[in-house]
Amino acid sequence: MQHSFKVFLFTSFIFLVSCSNEKQTLDQKAPSPLQVNTITVHKEAVPIWKKYTAMTKASSQQAVKARVSGVLEKRYFEDGQVVKKGQKLFKIEQSEYIANLNIAKAKKAQDEAAFALAKADVQRYAPLVAEGLAPRSILEQYQANKKKLLAIIAGDVAQIHKAQLQLDYKCLAKINVIF
Repeated sequence: MQHSFKVFLFTSFIFLVSCSNEKQTLDQKAPSPLQVNTITVHKEAVPIWKKYTAMTKASSQQAVKARVSGVLEKRYFEDGQVVKKGQKLFKIEQSEYIANLNIAKAKKAQDEAAFALAKADVQRYAPLVAEGLAPRSILEQYQANKKKLLAIIAGDVAQIHKAQLQLDYKCLAKINVIF
């Protein structure tokens, strides 16, 4: 019995010690109250737009260089406007370029008339030279003139093409630029 009494005392002691430790640990573990900020809601006007001082910068800056010179007749955009690839930007006065195209066409017509005459001269003198009635040198001059006029007409065609290109460039557009 003594032994049971000792066991009883020992377990009671441990039970009391453990209960007192739990109380201390519970007191130590309890958090302090949280700090909470509060605001008072009141009715007031809220502006939709506000003005700020700032500087803007374009997302892309491109140099525009005209392929032809002339007086600007029209501008197809406003400053600061977003433009798209291939959009017309300017129109240059076209009267000078139309005149250049007409001059090139007239020169070609003139050279074609001279070529027709040279061709007729060659056809007229070829039989005379074959019969020995005209000198061969004159026929050779007509043949050379005929070939020269063919080359001049080819140059006239190129001049007409160039004048047409310049006329087409009267409206400038940015190429290969995407904003």
